Amino acid sequence: MPEGILGEKFLNGYFVVGLVGSSGDIFAGKPGGGLMNRYVMEAAGGKGQVPGNVPPIVGKTALLILKIEIRPGKDRISLIVNPEIGKPEPKTEAVTEELDLGEIKEVMLYSTGAHVVDEIRFGSSYASALPTINKSKK
Repeated sequence: MPEGILGEKFLNGYFVVGLVGSSGDIFAGKPGGGLMNRYVMEAAGGKGQVPGNVPPIVGKTALLILKIEIRPGKDRISLIVNPEIGKPEPKTEAVTEELDLGEIKEVMLYSTGAHVVDEIRFGSSYASALPTINKSKK
């Protein structure tokens, strides 16, 4: 969730969660250049930027999902922003098939602006990576 003044600080208040692979990397979040009024996925240095349809808004939480289909050669990577929890996987709004990640070596957070992250999840399916809805009444 962006905080403070959106776009302030070095590289326009850049924030990403990234997966660094042996052959390439992918980052998702608020970019520091290019199309800065949308959450995007991109390779290092902003290469191959693919925007989603949701703008970063100060004080508003966003759920970003990177779906990675590991394939021989170039992988298929999809960005899904703010899907409806408890519903089937939505049609993907942003896809790239230009990167070969290889073996994922590390996960990183990088920010030059004011942002808050409350959770990072990994799953073997779309549904397993989503938060669950607590339907109990308190």
